Amino acid sequence: MQLEDIPRVVPPAVVIYGQESENEALADELALDGFDTRLVSDLAMLGEVDLIVFGRASKRGAGLGALRALRGGGLAGSGARVLWMSTSGDATDTLRAFEAGADDVIRAPFVYAELLARVRALLRRSTGETPPVIRHEALTIHTATRTVIYGSTPVELRRREYALLLFLASEPTRVFSRAELLQKVWGYPTQDASRTVESHASRLRRKLAEAGAVGWVRSTWGVGYRLAPEHNHQQEESMDEQAQLVRFGVTFRQVRESRQISVADLAARTGIDQHQISDLEAGRLDPTFGLLIALADGAGVPPSALIPSPRTEIPSAV
Repeated sequence: MQLEDIPRVVPPAVVIYGQESENEALADELALDGFDTRLVSDLAMLGEVDLIVFGRASKRGAGLGALRALRGGGLAGSGARVLWMSTSGDATDTLRAFEAGADDVIRAPFVYAELLARVRALLRRSTGETPPVIRHEALTIHTATRTVIYGSTPVELRRREYALLLFLASEPTRVFSRAELLQKVWGYPTQDASRTVESHASRLRRKLAEAGAVGWVRSTWGVGYRLAPEHNHQQEESMDEQAQLVRFGVTFRQVRESRQISVADLAARTGIDQHQISDLEAGRLDPTFGLLIALADGAGVPPSALIPSPRTEIPSAV
């Protein structure tokens, strides 16, 4: 198999913020160079983003205020790299941009080739000094081409699934907390979006398992996630932990079925992905406090009804 035949994740997301009519040409150029480019005039519409270019604004000072609000941490994407386009060429404007939180400033007049080089440099910096190839056991990540292979099987991932995998792979045997994953991978300052981690971890786990990496992206009860499966002296502790997850899954499924609620109906009631619910019932996902409350509310039972008893029978395979 040739490397170019391996499916890649979607390209880096570059958002251009400012007056859309003034920045369309730049967006078109960046798209031609392989970036997933979007124009936004409202930072609340950022979505998933790797780098933000602050382009031409409708009025002087508007961009600085928006940049300060972004760096304040109240918006998704607050941790993204920022390239500030200074159209005035004034050194004072450059200084204000850096003070507001820009990572780099390109001053007028400039040519597109220079801006492209700065965009690529910032994207390299955003991942730190990431080696070109990361390997752990049978898993190989080619960071330059953003490709993932397990054994000889390619794994096709979406952008944020890849970002999560890459971060977990930085220390594959360490358990990362949900709060740390939210901050480092998504740029969220709080745990309010913890379901985001759970849904992406669930999809990443499923895709790796389909490629043969069974037991990867493990959930540690009440803490977070680690990439690599546990071996040898850790097996007994891991089995006890897995038994807890399976007991919860068995209890939860019994409650759901007794209430005659399908997985699809419960997903519609709670907004929780059906795959997450299936993973919970199979003992593959750690139920956080937020999930527990949402599931109990969706099933119409008190949260205590979902807490498994130590006597709950579990499949002998666990």
